[in-house]
Amino acid sequence: MKRMASQPRDDEGKLKRSPLLYGLKATPENKEIVLAMLANGATYAAAAAAIGAHRRTIIKWPDRNEEFKRRWNDAIEEGADTLEAEAIRRARDGVDRPVFLSR
Repeated sequence: MKRMASQPRDDEGKLKRSPLLYGLKATPENKEIVLAMLANGATYAAAAAAIGAHRRTIIKWPDRNEEFKRRWNDAIEEGADTLEAEAIRRARDGVDRPVFLSR
């Protein structure tokens, strides 16, 4: 594969890696952070970024442990419920100040 001159390099001339790491260890602490983020309605990318990982890394974690898979699914369901409740509240009550997302 041809390397482009515009790719970021470190002081030694080696290509810099993304700040989001692939294959980050699924430590108990990292798992709890990800589950808490998902339960609060965060996306996979946001939950992974909270621990400095890439979303592809955390998506693989449930496949390795049945108990974690159950907790993962519960967290996603809880997060969806949270988002749904907030959407209903905003539709019913409105908001004092509109919220716009810009990307």
